[in-house]
Amino acid sequence: MSIRFSRPVVAFLIALLLGAGTIAAWEFKGTHKQAILQSPIAQRFIPLYRSLRKLPDLVFMPWAAFASSHLETYELTISPQNIERMNAVLPEQPFNSGMIEGSKLWVKGYFRTADYEGPVDVRYRGNLAAHWNAYQKSYAIEFPKDHLFRGMRELNLVIPSKRRYLGMSLNDYRAEKLGLLHPDESLIWLKFNGADTGVMLSFESWSQPWIEKMPISSLSTLYGVDEGTAPYEQRWDSWNATDPVDFAPLKALQELVEYAPDDVFAALIPQLIDIEDWYNWDVMRILASGYHVSADTSFGANNLVLVFDRAEGRFKPVPYNTVIYTDDYRSKASLEGVRGEPTRLYKRILSIPEFRARRDEVWEEYRQTEKEDDLRFLADWQHTYNREFLLDTAKNDNNFMYLQKITEYVTAAKEYFDDPFGIVATTYNVDITPKTTLDLPEGFTELARTGMTPAEAATQHPALRVTAAGLHIAAGTYRFADTIIIPARTTLTIDPGATLLFANNASLISYSPVIANGTEAKPIVITGTTADTKWGVFAVINALGTSTLAHVHASGGGEVTMNGAYISGTLAFHNSDVVLTDSVVSEARGDDGLNVKGARAVLERNLFTHNSSDGVDLDYPDPTSVIAHNQFIENYGDSLDLSWSEITINDNEIIGCADKGISVGERSRPTIIDTRISECQMGVAVKDGSVATLRGNTISHNHTAIAAYQKKEFFTGGTVYLSGNIVADNEQLEFKDELSVINWE
Repeated sequence: MSIRFSRPVVAFLIALLLGAGTIAAWEFKGTHKQAILQSPIAQRFIPLYRSLRKLPDLVFMPWAAFASSHLETYELTISPQNIERMNAVLPEQPFNSGMIEGSKLWVKGYFRTADYEGPVDVRYRGNLAAHWNAYQKSYAIEFPKDHLFRGMRELNLVIPSKRRYLGMSLNDYRAEKLGLLHPDESLIWLKFNGADTGVMLSFESWSQPWIEKMPISSLSTLYGVDEGTAPYEQRWDSWNATDPVDFAPLKALQELVEYAPDDVFAALIPQLIDIEDWYNWDVMRILASGYHVSADTSFGANNLVLVFDRAEGRFKPVPYNTVIYTDDYRSKASLEGVRGEPTRLYKRILSIPEFRARRDEVWEEYRQTEKEDDLRFLADWQHTYNREFLLDTAKNDNNFMYLQKITEYVTAAKEYFDDPFGIVATTYNVDITPKTTLDLPEGFTELARTGMTPAEAATQHPALRVTAAGLHIAAGTYRFADTIIIPARTTLTIDPGATLLFANNASLISYSPVIANGTEAKPIVITGTTADTKWGVFAVINALGTSTLAHVHASGGGEVTMNGAYISGTLAFHNSDVVLTDSVVSEARGDDGLNVKGARAVLERNLFTHNSSDGVDLDYPDPTSVIAHNQFIENYGDSLDLSWSEITINDNEIIGCADKGISVGERSRPTIIDTRISECQMGVAVKDGSVATLRGNTISHNHTAIAAYQKKEFFTGGTVYLSGNIVADNEQLEFKDELSVINWE
């Protein structure tokens, strides 16, 4: 007797068997993934498996037929012959292999967007086979030196699933809020050889152009660990500097990490790394429930990217290739040797109780104040980009898998605000071999002096006295034959009537605030021992607190490099707030009379005159800085040079300068009010992505009144908005290039 089933029952049984088979295959794959990938037989069926896995996307076809991507489209074209050449150098194992970036082949291609097109060099990007063994692939694109793409020399296009779809976007958003340097990523739609290949993660590769667009010194060095099998400490390289690479900062850092006793390490490391940035970076680790770096007992790690800022003489961490760890990724990472624990470098920091306590404060503050904002970002991201990924038929995941993963990642991001894995409570002890005297490399031999006690510092020169407030220089005349270092965690006070005379190459460099308040009758004088002396600088670096200087007469300073920090300016304040009033800065021999970098500056009623280049140079100052009621007379470069600045400049007088009255560059956004500018080559020049607003100024008797242009190829042009200004008797009213705008109201 035979049993017959109706067609619906047969269909149901077939669907049940297929579903059960799919679940069984999925479970088997999860348990035996490595064995499957190594099997030649299985490798033949993986492409078919990936195609069948996309069948559920048929459900979305009616919607997709009437929808289109809202993302910017990039078009990349590579000839079939060049694709064959790229593929020929890939490993024979297509699904279970790796390949270092330097082994991949560059070929010729063509790149096009709405505002760019031209020939490029292209290669595959990524060291794991998943970046090139499927329809959707990751690429590195290099642009000609004379035809950069939006200021970029090299662009990365990475499969978003390799960054957990939203992981890099969320972590870059967090990095921006925490004030950390980070890649500027975006999601784009890629057409490859005319065919849609879906959503790709786009970001600039490490390079000098990347450094130039960051609010740090353009002289800074970008360090990372190259791929290979040698120990990490042997694979450090610079990704922006030309040969020879300066490894002295890394050697100094390694010496502290490996050999400094705890008390010495705690005193010196804040002058070699931006410790607040490292706390912020650790907040990101806690919120991601792990680092995406290869933990190692040596000095260094894969995906550990550091910038040595030549303005501060300190390392800054750059979050890169960040993820959100979930249970499946945590298991996968352990197989690959990628673990969620810090590197040896970071463990040493967290082993110091005071540093650990401060990290806990930073973590708790972010946890309490930023959680809702992060969750709003995730909701906005899903609202904006879910439709794009659902339209993307090139991704490896089908749409149901994608939605499941996004739900998992968002859930994890919410839960990790409660630190479920106890990362905050984890303690670290690092075994070291302490040295009595550290072997610091050339250029960093003075680093140990930054950790002196006030009493130890006072032994450098009879002028220095120890008081209850810190270090003190009384009224009188003092000659300094050698450089004086004022250590961190104190204060230097200089009395009215003090005269500081510096010999050739001698400087005063303070890592603590300076209080130098002279009077009109008893100014404080800072200069060389003679008019011809080539002395260094009077500088404050990385000080915790505000320096105040009044009725100071500083002249004739030059430039110096100290503990890796390049300082140019008779007076210089790097990462150190300053209030300078009623003072005179003149006859500087270096780049600037006054240089302020990364700090709040209040400059009122000062005179800057006869400096060999710029009178005042402000680089990425605090936006609340005040520049008012100053005079700039006969400076031989720019009177006032701004970079990365959003400050207001009010009621200043600029008379006579060989270059620009006010130079506005590197994406600055200043407002210039009631200022009088005359007898300069250019009154106001706005360039390199900057936007300046001018109101109520008088700009007269200059060669060119207003200029707007692109100076550096890494940026665009400049934009100027003018209203209510008096612009008269200039030889030329305006100059602008095709990238710039001057708007006269």
